[in-house]
Formats: sequence, C-alpha cells, structure tokens
Amino acid sequence: MKIPFCSPAHAKRYISYVHSRYGIPLSLIKAHRWIQHNESVWMVHALAQPLADAGANIFSLGLLAFSNGSSFEPTSHFITGWGKHIAMNIVTLDPLHVDSFFQRKKIGREFLDVSRVLSDGWVAVSFEGVVVGSGLLTRNHLITNLPPTLHAKENE
Repeated sequence: MKIPFCSPAHAKRYISYVHSRYGIPLSLIKAHRWIQHNESVWMVHALAQPLADAGANIFSLGLLAFSNGSSFEPTSHFITGWGKHIAMNIVTLDPLHVDSFFQRKKIGREFLDVSRVLSDGWVAVSFEGVVVGSGLLTRNHLITNLPPTLHAKENE
C-alpha cells in the first residue's frame, strides 16, 4: 500500500499548528512524518519511513492526530499521548467536575482553571497535573472530545 505522506509544505501546516497551539517543542514534532487519508491525519515517527518505502502498511504505527485535518480537530489520543509536552492551552478540571468530563457533559467555564489558555478553541484537559483528554473551550463551556468507546452510556 502506498502511504499518503504529506508533502513538506503540507506537513508544515500541522507542525506549525501543533507548536503554536500547544507549545510542543519543534524538535520533537519534526522527528515525525504526517500522513493524510481523506480528512484524517496521522503522525508517525520518521524512522518508520523505510518500512513504508518497502511496502509495509504503517498506519498502525501512527497516532491519529486530527480527525479532521482541515479544522485541526485533535483526537484525545493525540492530546494525551503528547500531554507531558503540552505547555499551553490547557484547561484544568476541579475534582467536582472530573466525572462530568468523562460523562461528556458540558462544563461551565466558571468551574475551570483557564489560566493557561491563550485563546478559546481546542484545548488539552488536565486533572491533578496529568492531561486526561481534549475538549473544545467556548466562551461559556468546555465540550469534551472523547473517542466513542469512552462515552458514558446515558443509563450509567
């Protein structure tokens, strides 16, 4: 399978966004290659390139970074995977609202520590210093962005 690696110019959009939005060091981001298939964007370490060149399907080695590459909607897997390197646009949950986050309930902005948020939009969400997911911060709320398998059932 031919892997659809992004051109350097196209990859630069993702590199710039990740660095400017979350403060992840460029030296770490540039050690990766970007793959786009339809709207989804994966990140894979550059060391996987020879495997792809040999015909291996390396999608399983990658980390799905954006479920929609045109709107830069990050996946929670990407945000939690890079959590220890994220330096900005981090919302901190208080203990009373952790369950609400995992139950996909909107959380009022007044219940969040937004001191490390530079602008509304996609943010990393932390609790007690650990990044636990991502969400969309609006003027009034945090809307969780968890993968479907983590969604709480309504009757639980």
